[in-house]
Amino acid sequence: MYAAKSGGGGWARYQNGMSSTLLKRLDLRDRLTNALQCGDIQPWFQPVVDLDSGTLLGFEALARWCSNGIPILAPVEWLPFAEESGLVVEVDRAMMRSSVAQLAAWRKDAPDSEL
Repeated sequence: MYAAKSGGGGWARYQNGMSSTLLKRLDLRDRLTNALQCGDIQPWFQPVVDLDSGTLLGFEALARWCSNGIPILAPVEWLPFAEESGLVVEVDRAMMRSSVAQLAAWRKDAPDSEL
């Protein structure tokens, strides 16, 4: 199916390696589903600063897949698949929950800040 879609047509001939590609995609889906359940999809916060004044405007939350003992997977390796498979909705939910929890913690630690 993926070969037919990427080729722009409605069909594709089986070629060596297609089964391997399918197995890799299924493995990635299983690992991503597990990562979402275990909290391994995390926001990494990048400050947004007004360059003229140096004022902190807020933070951008960047999705990162961090599992214990496994190198961080670059977003380019898994986010396109999350979008294709529909798991991106779960990624968004996980990011939102974690980001809101972090904001609450920052506000508790610095109640007089503008966060």
